[in-house]
Amino acid sequence: FLAENSSGCDFAIVEVYPGMDSIYTQYIIEKLKPAVIVPYDRSGNVETYTDFKNEIEKKYPSVKVQYAEYPGERLSFNEN
Repeated sequence: FLAENSSGCDFAIVEVYPGMDSIYTQYIIEKLKPAVIVPYDRSGNVETYTDFKNEIEKKYPSVKVQYAEYPGERLSFNEN
């Protein structure tokens, strides 16, 4: 629905987990064209976030990945 009714979005929050097939994330990137992706893992596994960030930013250089390393941490994004 969103992909058909939007030309893009500022950010997307996607669920990630170890060994995840990234087809879901690829679909979001290609259809919604987010500038920033914020991954979340219900377990809070920071290694999963790091692996995800490296994979996505290598494959899609125009997309930035930001994540909280510590519970309760705030994220800020300034487009320069």
